[in-house]
Amino acid sequence: MQSVTEKPQQYIYAKGEMADRTRKFDWSVTPLGPIDTWPLPLLTTVNLVLDSSFPMFIWWGEQKIQFYNDAYMAILGTAANSKHPGALGKKGEDCWLEAWPVISPLIAGVLQTGDAVYLENQLIPIYRNGRLDNVYWTFSYTPIRGQYGKPEGILVVCTETTKTTQALQENEQQLKRVMDHMAEGVGITDHTGHIVYANPMAHRILKTDSERFTERRSNSPEWFNIHLDGTAMADKDHPTMVAMATGKPVFSYEFAIHSPGADRVYLTMNAAPITDTEGHITGAVGMFSDITERKLMEQRLRDERDRSEKQKRLYETITAATPDLVYVFDTEYRFTYANKALLEMWGKTWDAAISKGLRENGYEEWHAQMHEREIDRIVATHESVRGEVSFPHATLGRRVYDYILNPVFNDAGEVTAVAGTTRDITDIRRAEAAIAESEERFRTMAESSGILIAVADESSNATYFSKAWVDLTGRPREEMLKYDWLDLLHPEDRSRYENSYLSAFKQHAPFACEFRVLTKEGDYRWLLANSPPRFRPDGTFAGYITACLDITEQKLNEQRKNDFISMVSHELKTPLTSLNGYLQIIEAKSRKAEDAVLHNIADKANRQIVKMTKLINGFLNVSRLESGQIYIERTLFDMAQLIKDTEDEFFTQVNTHQLIFAPVVKTMVNADRDKIGQVVSNLISNAIKYSPLGTAIHISCMAQNGKVSVSVQDEGIGISAENLPRLFERFYRVNNQGYQSVAGFGIGLYLCYEILQRHGGKIWAESEPGQGSTFCFELPLA
Repeated sequence: MQSVTEKPQQYIYAKGEMADRTRKFDWSVTPLGPIDTWPLPLLTTVNLVLDSSFPMFIWWGEQKIQFYNDAYMAILGTAANSKHPGALGKKGEDCWLEAWPVISPLIAGVLQTGDAVYLENQLIPIYRNGRLDNVYWTFSYTPIRGQYGKPEGILVVCTETTKTTQALQENEQQLKRVMDHMAEGVGITDHTGHIVYANPMAHRILKTDSERFTERRSNSPEWFNIHLDGTAMADKDHPTMVAMATGKPVFSYEFAIHSPGADRVYLTMNAAPITDTEGHITGAVGMFSDITERKLMEQRLRDERDRSEKQKRLYETITAATPDLVYVFDTEYRFTYANKALLEMWGKTWDAAISKGLRENGYEEWHAQMHEREIDRIVATHESVRGEVSFPHATLGRRVYDYILNPVFNDAGEVTAVAGTTRDITDIRRAEAAIAESEERFRTMAESSGILIAVADESSNATYFSKAWVDLTGRPREEMLKYDWLDLLHPEDRSRYENSYLSAFKQHAPFACEFRVLTKEGDYRWLLANSPPRFRPDGTFAGYITACLDITEQKLNEQRKNDFISMVSHELKTPLTSLNGYLQIIEAKSRKAEDAVLHNIADKANRQIVKMTKLINGFLNVSRLESGQIYIERTLFDMAQLIKDTEDEFFTQVNTHQLIFAPVVKTMVNADRDKIGQVVSNLISNAIKYSPLGTAIHISCMAQNGKVSVSVQDEGIGISAENLPRLFERFYRVNNQGYQSVAGFGIGLYLCYEILQRHGGKIWAESEPGQGSTFCFELPLA
């Protein structure tokens, strides 16, 4: 230690623990020597540091001998094994082993150049309080100049920002987590418009891999950004660029993305500039949502509004000429519409009657209360009300009226109005008395016509058979009515007839069916039954009237036709097989001779032979179906492997569409593998034929509820509702615009239907015009 006689207090004036330690320290053992030998700049700076309440530190000389004040003690740590108090007078490199690789270049730069260093929130780990801490600092290294201005030491002024920095980092991480889970897409750009961050929803909406975002600007050409009018978007028009250019936020800006070959995606974006602490704009943030459904709905609403206006004009044109009374109530019992016939009955104009209540339009109290109760019931139950009312007419006397009140719903399914139609049925009631007489005349006519006529009631019980049935079957009429007349049907036809009849009966719909009936001679005759439903004057279902024609000769002619088709198809297959062999020889020789033209001709001819062969096989299959010669050879196989084989087959043949096969797990079925494969291939081929080039076709197969379901979805022209029920009929082809250019005979889907029927499965189609089609079939699991 220094001698007290040297009086270090004459040089160190400050107070405090570090001032005392500095005075007492034996500096003679250091390169600095005794305090009274220190250069003036060092003494001045040491006193400044020791007097300061802000954390300060000094490195002096080549050895970087250290000084620090009381405020710096907490930074060094005061616990056992900390740097305090041992850091005083110690060489810098020995004291800061853990941080020296980071700070040494900074120290050397200050001493060599004389330029100060200032850094904010810099991570420099230090060992203190018995452990290595990750510490963030905001600090400056200022040169302490000696003789002739040369830097001899460094004054360190610092503050620890660990808590602030960690809190800021946590806030940033929390903000990122919030943005990562937001339902809106979020994108952040730098001041040039380059994207520096995009949350997961942004990737999902824009369908772009995260790696691609940093390659693009907010309005890069790869986005295909367009205005709502379809014009390309310039850089200056993009919301983020507008926000940076103006320094103001942009709200609810709508635009679209329209990539080639893809549907247009509509977006709405809010954008705001990002500024630094000095107010300089450093980038922009954009938050956007996919509003495609909303925009499409708006367009549909506009179209619907236009359609409604047209319908309204048509409706007014029609109702103006009808004698029926047509009107609409709101839920407050006020008239919002009345047709010409009703206005004339009231003797009022439109303006005098509309928006008025029942009583204001001349309804008696009992009549008004009745309709008000009915309107309340319709609003509550959403069900129509039908009734009959009688009251005197001004000029025609007492009349009978039939009326029906129907609910009118809004988009939320709420009843907003009640539409009514009233008809004068006085004449109908008078005619009812004549109906019984008419029915009697019908029976008389049926008995004498020789036509096979039968009548069934609303419970499906037979109530009448004409004399022609008695003549054909030899069974008394009473016996056919009393006992099950279906026993007369051929065993192969009875189940089919019953299913057809019961299906139509449930819907009160017409039905037609072919079947064989046992005659009194003991043979069977083919009959074609046409059964329109009967309805009473009040609209209730009354049963069926069935008229049957003997089509035995027609069926025999069909059999002859099928036999002819089968014979011709077999005869055509032989020359086609030979021709195919010749073409293979030509193709092989052209390949060997490297004759590209001949090889191309042979290849095209071979494709035509394949098409011809498929057509002939189709006709043969139809012939076999008609004659009952098509067999189902069931085996246990995996549908996943069948789908994979089909995928491999089509990938080698199809390059005009995107075939997307969904993954399929092992799914075992007991069925005819070849024929089920034929069904899958037929559905995919149809999807290719009826879809625009370049569009996607999705094929999936999954098992659920004891069944395996296969679907083929395309983006084609779609099928109208009236065509859907007939798709699987033999030789039926859709006659809509857009189908004429597609070749075919209408037997593919018929064969698919028959194959699945014989497997106990089913096939159906779902489609809307312009929205593509989805064909599905189901089979029982093994």
